[in-house]
Amino acid sequence: MRYQLLGPLAAVRTDSGESVDLGSPKQRMVLALLLIHRGTVVSTDRLTDALWGESAPPSAASSLQAYMSNLRRALRSDSAGSSPIRRQTPGYVFDVPAGDVDVSEFTDAAAAAHRCALAHDWQPALDAADHALSLWRGPLLSGMADEEWVRLEARGLEEIRSDCRENRITALLAVNRIADALVEVATLRDAQPFRDRSCWLHMLALHRAGRSPEALDIFAEHSDRLDAELGLEPGTELRELQSAILRHDPELIAWPRRPGWSGAAELQSPTAVRPGNAVDVIAAPGGSSIVGRGREIEQIDQLLDDVVAGGTRWMILMGPPGIGKTRLAEEAAARLRQRGGRDVWARSPEEGAPAWWPARQLVGALGGDPDEVLSIPTDVDPDTARFTTYERVQRLIENAAASAPLMVVMDDAQWADPMSLGALAFMATALRGHRVAVVVTIREGEGSAALGRLSSAVARGEGNRQIVVPALGAHDIAALATQVADDTIGEREIEVLAARTAGNPLFISEYARLSSQERMGGEIPLAVRSVLGRRLAGLGVEVLKILRTAAVIGDDIDIGLLSATTQLDIDELADHLDAAADDRIIVPARGADGYTFAHGLLREEILAGMPPLQRKRTHGRVAAALESGGIGTDLLSRRATHLLAALPLVDVGEAVQACRTAAEEAADRWSSETAALWWQRALDTYDSLPQQRSVDIERDDLMLALLEALSRAGRGQTVLDTVESQLVAAMREGRTATAGKLAGSLLRSSGGWPWLAPSEDPGPLLAVLEQLDGFVADDPVAHAQVLVLQP
Repeated sequence: MRYQLLGPLAAVRTDSGESVDLGSPKQRMVLALLLIHRGTVVSTDRLTDALWGESAPPSAASSLQAYMSNLRRALRSDSAGSSPIRRQTPGYVFDVPAGDVDVSEFTDAAAAAHRCALAHDWQPALDAADHALSLWRGPLLSGMADEEWVRLEARGLEEIRSDCRENRITALLAVNRIADALVEVATLRDAQPFRDRSCWLHMLALHRAGRSPEALDIFAEHSDRLDAELGLEPGTELRELQSAILRHDPELIAWPRRPGWSGAAELQSPTAVRPGNAVDVIAAPGGSSIVGRGREIEQIDQLLDDVVAGGTRWMILMGPPGIGKTRLAEEAAARLRQRGGRDVWARSPEEGAPAWWPARQLVGALGGDPDEVLSIPTDVDPDTARFTTYERVQRLIENAAASAPLMVVMDDAQWADPMSLGALAFMATALRGHRVAVVVTIREGEGSAALGRLSSAVARGEGNRQIVVPALGAHDIAALATQVADDTIGEREIEVLAARTAGNPLFISEYARLSSQERMGGEIPLAVRSVLGRRLAGLGVEVLKILRTAAVIGDDIDIGLLSATTQLDIDELADHLDAAADDRIIVPARGADGYTFAHGLLREEILAGMPPLQRKRTHGRVAAALESGGIGTDLLSRRATHLLAALPLVDVGEAVQACRTAAEEAADRWSSETAALWWQRALDTYDSLPQQRSVDIERDDLMLALLEALSRAGRGQTVLDTVESQLVAAMREGRTATAGKLAGSLLRSSGGWPWLAPSEDPGPLLAVLEQLDGFVADDPVAHAQVLVLQP
């Protein structure tokens, strides 16, 4: 498929030349916006704003989904083919090669013409400029030129086109095609009468054609126009050219060739805008290098320039595990430090973060007292309490940025708790005019509603960036593997490596760390798991045993808890951990003493090598150590997590009670989302009890607590859906008391009909309630609860 944005929007099948029907004007606008931002996430909020502005109808979301569905069908290569449009929080990504889009091909060719002109390679410069200009069918998206977002992009492309035309004129002069150069420059000057460089080329072309008086007349005409209409004078280069023509300087006859033979100085023309180009290998602070990330580094530098100049900017880095999100965040932090700034980091554990966990890390790193800053006011309503806490965190960040630019990095935000994500989403709109960069890394395909709200808030901010970190190309794969291995890797080996790793930098690096003999002893492993396994195989038995326990505990190695679980003293344990660090299985934790796993996939491979029962027994020992030792923070939620993972080797009742306690703790912190999560886990675990141990009253208490937490979290539709399904089950099993309590929960959730506002048709629930009156008729308490509910 060939996508054309220069001129009217079009999509043409390359095999048949058939134009694709792109549908209605709004549907075409959706495609245009996705194509302009090819390879990056365009949020649904951004799409909605482009389509309807402030007048979005209630059906906007469903209409947008319909447009996406239609475009996906239309743009498939065949009926069973894949679509270039994919869903990615908080919106959509259009993922096609640059060569399939005429704008990308145009800018690449214009950049090539510029490079060749700078190198004085005139025929290649002329060929590249001719190719670029042949792609120009008209202004960008000419049928949508009135849209503000189109005008912004169109101005940049027009500047690149002007530069390309000027490079073409220069190349024509260099190959002595004076007449063609005069035709082209006259046309260019008609379109851009105030541009100094176009006038400069026109004057020089006339002089080289033996028409020097006309060249001087052009200068006088240009000067008069600038003075009369803009109140400006010609630039220095133009005035110098006028003097050179009057002197009949010999270097003018050779320009743009180097004067060489005459000994004359190089004649300078007005500087043109140079189209940007990606760089394969970027020098990184400290003498290292980062491979294949030229485009991303360019965006980072632009963002940091904005921050140093006094702006607040956000950047979201998205991609699969091992793609290099954290590496780019580290690079951004290092580049800010070079500019005199500082950085603070927070990371969420994969097991799920307790309430405020990443926020506590940030507050501590900024010199604040987490218990004080994150304390919940008790004399106000929950919403006011929450936003008061958010504002405290924001003020701490603003104060820290007063003396020097500050970067806040939230790594692995997909596992962060809703309260911390809510604070970030709040600041994405409230934090303005401070020298702060916020970098958030998100693992692709994972996340929550709170993370979606954060992504949408960032997408709406001016100057913010959401970058989907791509896989490395073949050339970059070879460069990275050679760099890591510190050895030359053969072409055939690189080809197989590229096919096996799909350009994932972690996979490539892990392979390259094997010794040369291991690499040459056979084919490249079929998957990175075998590479990681071979690295782990070199560890001692005791070291691997300790790492397995550490992997069960979590990403960060809690040495105190690890010691209590393994019954080893701290010194002996530290020796084994140092041995693992020597092999780069674990690395020093950022901003703290101790270790963390070098990458999440290493930890996953260690866990995969443990028999299931061994892993469950280890979870049980960790839970016991947490109960007896009181080690670390957020003990209740951590202990509950390990008890759930240890089932059925631990008592189900103990696990239910641990979930209940964790839920109550979360509710005390005003983290209703987290509380609802723990109540749901408690209920699910209770349902695994044998029937003879299950008590309706106990189960009802858990269910009612879950519904209350969901209601406080604002998840009204989930409350209604849950009540409906539980009522059906209660009626099927003859539990009238349970049915009455469920009916009463609707009343407590919102105070009466129509209860919580449903986002879906409440018809099925109403039908169940109609049957409920007869079902509870013989139970006076339950019947009263149902009657109170009715409108």
